[in-house]
Amino acid sequence: MNTENSSPENAPAPPQPEEIQDIRNYFRENGVKLLVMAGVVAVLVIGVWMYKERKKQSIVVASQILSAAKTPKDLETIVSSHASTPYAPLAMLKLAKNYFNAGDYDRAMAQYAEFKQKYPQHPMADGAELDRVYCVEAKGQTEEALKGFASFAESHTNHFLAPQSMFGQARCLEQLGRHPEARTIYEDFIAAHPDSGWVSKAEELLALNTRKLKGGKNDADTAGDAPVKKEEPKAPAEEKTAP
Repeated sequence: MNTENSSPENAPAPPQPEEIQDIRNYFRENGVKLLVMAGVVAVLVIGVWMYKERKKQSIVVASQILSAAKTPKDLETIVSSHASTPYAPLAMLKLAKNYFNAGDYDRAMAQYAEFKQKYPQHPMADGAELDRVYCVEAKGQTEEALKGFASFAESHTNHFLAPQSMFGQARCLEQLGRHPEARTIYEDFIAAHPDSGWVSKAEELLALNTRKLKGGKNDADTAGDAPVKKEEPKAPAEEKTAP
């Protein structure tokens, strides 16, 4: 057994009196500062804990209000008083949809635009952008809506909402009496997306377009021409990519 390292001569030397005195002097001179620093750290820790607890409570309250929300006022409460919770964006979309269903398209458009501005990275931000175009169409501003649908389709080529924007574009063209252009959109979509779940819808719309061209009917006389009110936005996991 090697006892070299455990021999008395190799053991650490005990602190000398002057070293102990230096330590005492340090604490005597800096004791107040150390106590203040410790207090600051404690306050910070407590503050973070309280913030997290309040945030959790706010999320619970917002969730309860959203579940029980029956009026626009209920939704407005979540948007204004619980803006930091994940339920605020959903409340804003639901509020916009309520305005749309009530025919208050201007307020609906404002809500969708505000949503896009506040939550540009939200999974439903693109949906809000497209919903705003639906509001424009519902207001009868067909030319502007046509541009909006076309712009969305061009900038979101592979987006799951791209088919809806293309069909909206074709619908606006039909409302403007430009049936051959609308027909081209349907045909191009079917040719470019043969495996898409939206092909059957495109074929249905194409058949309606063909009957219009052959029969010379006005848009108002054919079912499906009026702007379609979209379903209430769902959470991303519940959204479907085909009708």
